[in-house]
Amino acid sequence: MVNEMYLGRILAVGSTESGKFVAYRVSSRSFPNRMAKSFEDRVSIIPTEGNEKDVFKNPYIAYNSIRIVEDVAVVSNGSHTDIIADKIASGMNIRDSIALSLLSMDYEKDDFNTPRIAGATTLNGDSYIGIVTHEDLIVQKVENGTSAYISTYEKIRPEVVEFNANNAEEAAQFIMDQGKFKEFTNPVTSAAAFGKQKWDLSSIWTHPQSYVLNGVKMSVELIAIKKIPLIKENDDIASIIINAIEAENLEIYNEDVLVIAETAVAKSEGNLIDLKSLTPTKQAVEISEITGKDPKIVEAIIRESNEIIKIGPNFIISETKQGFVCANAGIDESNVELGLAKPIPINPDRSADYIRKKIENITEKKVAVIISDTQGRPFREGAVGVSIGISGIDPIWNRQGEKDLYEKELQTTSIAVADELASAASIVMGQADEGIPVVIVRGIDYFKKLINTSATIKPIIRPKKYDIFR
Repeated sequence: MVNEMYLGRILAVGSTESGKFVAYRVSSRSFPNRMAKSFEDRVSIIPTEGNEKDVFKNPYIAYNSIRIVEDVAVVSNGSHTDIIADKIASGMNIRDSIALSLLSMDYEKDDFNTPRIAGATTLNGDSYIGIVTHEDLIVQKVENGTSAYISTYEKIRPEVVEFNANNAEEAAQFIMDQGKFKEFTNPVTSAAAFGKQKWDLSSIWTHPQSYVLNGVKMSVELIAIKKIPLIKENDDIASIIINAIEAENLEIYNEDVLVIAETAVAKSEGNLIDLKSLTPTKQAVEISEITGKDPKIVEAIIRESNEIIKIGPNFIISETKQGFVCANAGIDESNVELGLAKPIPINPDRSADYIRKKIENITEKKVAVIISDTQGRPFREGAVGVSIGISGIDPIWNRQGEKDLYEKELQTTSIAVADELASAASIVMGQADEGIPVVIVRGIDYFKKLINTSATIKPIIRPKKYDIFR
């Protein structure tokens, strides 16, 4: 079993069989909203979009982490990267540049006496690694053909490490989550310089677990909000979500998509049916005899439907008042008290819009909200999460005119992204006693393309005239 450990900032220097390298990783519990950005001769650690004001909370979170000076790559956890690079550029040797810069800058005078760490490697394979703490200063040579790492916490003495990489991308990935480094928690972003005849730079950003490799997002994250209480009528869902996120020491980021189970929305809006109060009509009784369903449930289905489309043993397919074609008009008896049934929210788009606007006002972040339901699919067994309300982004991504892998132009391709996101969220939401009505989907790369504060779910509903099965 691997014992996970939090090291803060980590750097490594040295040589592999394929070349020389310096690598750097930010691990953070307090300021995860940072990314490494590569430029021609440097890599900078900067706040992510929408979090620029974080530098006023802590000035140490933005700096150049890697600098290239002719045949030397310099790496550090702060502004001393530039000081070391300038000294090397002026002709000072690597060891003395690191030692003098660390000594003059000293450790950070914060609540943790955070050390300053630094390293440098030449294309010829000369490497040094160093640290200054509140107790001492160390600058140590790393033998050619080997690698060493050091960190701001726990590992505050250089340690030899096996480092496997053949290029800058692999080096950045390796220090992020591979080899020895996968034991260390809270990775946020990483970068590396790798060289044979010249230096190449690469950077990776995880948001905090959605990897971005040189600007391309490689994954998304599903975050269950677990501390949501049982929702009651007149509860303010937006405020409850914010409070639960804070209680779990989480944050809402720009471009997060919050998927909310329609059960929670219906309960908060008091949209429940007291089955005992219903008197079944003749139509309800007749349908009950065919389907085997309780006449009161059938009556509720009829009242919530525009049209009964098809009936059979234990099923009723109808078009709901909101325009959705689904089983039982979307009425559900699960996760509500005995004797009650829960229909689809009266206006899911309006509910989503209210929640989104309130969350954005409180957090000052741009988000989207999807109201999800669990429904079956024609000609397939099993139920999946689908979207029934949306606010903040369009539910459909029209990719007509784009090119496929073979440069052929797409003619009719449209993606039901709202349903994809709802279905993804249902993986962690569950359908039984999980008690997770809210999931954050983080890291989608098309948010800006689809942003639309006037969006509704309507485009995802196929018009009846195009429904070949009715």
